[in-house]
Amino acid sequence: MKFPASALAFCPSLLAAVASAQGDGTAAPASPYPLQSDPFFLKLQSSTAELDGQYLASYHSGAAIEQLGLDGREKPSDTRLYYLNYTSYAPEVDEEPVGILTWNLPLGNDPFKVSSGLVFQKNETSDVTMMVFYPGPPQEEQMLVGFDAEEKLFAYVDGEAVQEWFFCSTYYGGYNYNALTWVEGGVATHESCHGVDVVREFSG
Repeated sequence: MKFPASALAFCPSLLAAVASAQGDGTAAPASPYPLQSDPFFLKLQSSTAELDGQYLASYHSGAAIEQLGLDGREKPSDTRLYYLNYTSYAPEVDEEPVGILTWNLPLGNDPFKVSSGLVFQKNETSDVTMMVFYPGPPQEEQMLVGFDAEEKLFAYVDGEAVQEWFFCSTYYGGYNYNALTWVEGGVATHESCHGVDVVREFSG
């Protein structure tokens, strides 16, 4: 298996994640969330015409780090598939478990992939919380998420399903993207932000 040494040095948790990859080249669901849903795409619903109906994709934002931006295609490829990792004792909303949103990070041309979990990173100087995928074991900043009866993504906050998703202009790791973010309180002050719902669409 080949992966740039500089990336491994920058993101040491990737070493453990690579070691957990299964023999068939797929990613082993990251413990302690060992159960994994069927794969699905993520699609936006919005009153903003440019965003409504667009699929999301993972965009490079640093060594083994990704943000969720627009795919730009009518139907995304299998590399745009996401999963919900959860436990057998996970809380439920609408009879569905909550867990960690994950994406399988490809390792170049290698058949192996590494499970990466979505992390919420709050910016103390802004009301916009960044969301990025990190590989390896769960991070402290990871927030439980789930999908309601309408297949809409929510964050599980203090035992409640909360939807405060916005698509905003962001700067992270030296990269400028229009990306999915979270705005606590549901009122964004940045002029680039547009309210969205994120809908799960199973690939099967």
